[in-house]
Amino acid sequence: MPREHHHQHTDGAQNATLELKTADGTLSGSMKSPQGGVDFDGGSVSGDDLTWTAEMTQPMPMTLGFTATVSGDTLNGKVKFGAMGESTMTGSRA
Repeated sequence: MPREHHHQHTDGAQNATLELKTADGTLSGSMKSPQGGVDFDGGSVSGDDLTWTAEMTQPMPMTLGFTATVSGDTLNGKVKFGAMGESTMTGSRA
């Protein structure tokens, strides 16, 4: 289920395409943005709630932690930028 994903942080709004795959309560997928792309697996799904982490390498190495809720064709949640804080994110099905 590809979704356009947008989040706001100190560098301004960032856009990315998020592709999610679910199977038996697990979540995997990929994120692609102008800064690069990353695949992830090992996430979880519980009802409409999603949780996953991704290892970013550009512009600097960092573990990103995501929590989100899906409602219809929209996704809302938060992304934690390691020790650098967190921001909100929104998305819609592409």
